[in-house]
Amino acid sequence: MINCLRSTVFILIMIAATGIIAQTSRSSVEGGEYYIENSECLLDVDRQKVKRQLQENIYALKVAGKINESANKSIVSFKWPLAKADNFTFNSYYGISNYVDHNPVAIGSQYGPSNLDYFCGNKTYDTESGYNHAGVDIFLWPFEWYMVDNDFVEVVAAAPGVIIDKQDGFEDDHCSCEGQWNAIYVRHDDGSVAWYGHMKRNSLTSKEFGDTVAAGEYLGVVASSGCSTGPHLHFEVYDADNNLVDPFAGDCNVLNSGTWWEEQRPYSMPTLNAILTHEAIPVFGCPSSFENPKLRDYFDPLDRVFTAFYYADQEAGQITEHRILTPSGLVYEEWTHVSPDSYNASYWFWNRILPADAENGMWTVEADFAGETITHNFFVGVSATHNLGTSEINIFPNPTSDIVYIKSDNQRLMLNLFDASGKRLMVSTERSIDLAAFANGVYLLMVEDTDGNKTVERITKI
Repeated sequence: MINCLRSTVFILIMIAATGIIAQTSRSSVEGGEYYIENSECLLDVDRQKVKRQLQENIYALKVAGKINESANKSIVSFKWPLAKADNFTFNSYYGISNYVDHNPVAIGSQYGPSNLDYFCGNKTYDTESGYNHAGVDIFLWPFEWYMVDNDFVEVVAAAPGVIIDKQDGFEDDHCSCEGQWNAIYVRHDDGSVAWYGHMKRNSLTSKEFGDTVAAGEYLGVVASSGCSTGPHLHFEVYDADNNLVDPFAGDCNVLNSGTWWEEQRPYSMPTLNAILTHEAIPVFGCPSSFENPKLRDYFDPLDRVFTAFYYADQEAGQITEHRILTPSGLVYEEWTHVSPDSYNASYWFWNRILPADAENGMWTVEADFAGETITHNFFVGVSATHNLGTSEINIFPNPTSDIVYIKSDNQRLMLNLFDASGKRLMVSTERSIDLAAFANGVYLLMVEDTDGNKTVERITKI
């Protein structure tokens, strides 16, 4: 996975998961920690260059009248700097691997007490060149390259301000420290500046130097440009006097008092980021060509199904209650898993072979974790395969009572829904069509990719 860092997968094979096995033979649990190794996000020589350039740019904008020093200055209060794309369905998509380092030893020395984050923990590090880590590293999880390739996680402005610099055009698939990052720098009304680093090449907003952005406005896509070993956002903040700020308030924050967040998230926030189904054991790797999620949401009777659960900040002893429900709503299988340790990022999966008489339709995987119930749907015996150019798409379920799903490796699809007479009813770029509001009957669904390849499927609403 990530962050000015490198990731390694540590696999733990457990003898068995506690729980009930109903109707099927389920494998023992496999999984464990997805380990993140740190490296420098930005070499200090590059950081100093950025600081000098930003000061020159601010002066130029003041001269041009695009920064008005006489205007009322509001104290900055940050929103979260990442957001899911509209078509992204994971429950969550990130974890935090590193905070600002508050080691009391003077910056420039790599010796002394252990690393110290704002919470008095050690979720931070000293860089290889001996400097304290100066930002917050928010990594993508799970399948970070899948997210990057599909533009699923966007960088957004944490507060309104003026773009005072913009770097773009650099490679964004790094697995080690090299080259320059793609980044945007935004100055706020109170004079503070936020740095957004490691973004995807050519994904940055079309707005330019001197343009204003609103809080929550799109800035780019998370990736791994510059000194980075995997996709993540490096978020770094300075006050009006160019002093480093840690936006998180805590007993060991020696840089500033009070939080800079509208709502400060907890130091540890146990979250089940995603439940996914796979056709085989997924492959983690860096860069994108070495990652293979092996995602699959449609199966046939006697197929092997891997159900996987991906966590951020999972803590030792935390319990997850799992269930698989049939299309009729019956509990096909249920079991319990207890986390053997605490992890920044972790995953666990089980596999089973569906019975020959598996009920056709939409199955549901459910998990109760940390006071939240997360679900994921997969389908048995209801997929239809069609050729679309050089690739295949799957349209399911058909017939349907409400939603038709489209599974494809194509990153961009256009869906056109027609009634039986040929009247166009709907156009969408989503991967599903909701027919719940339409009368029962026959419809035509045309799927088109960006190369103009088309296929048409007859859909029956029941």
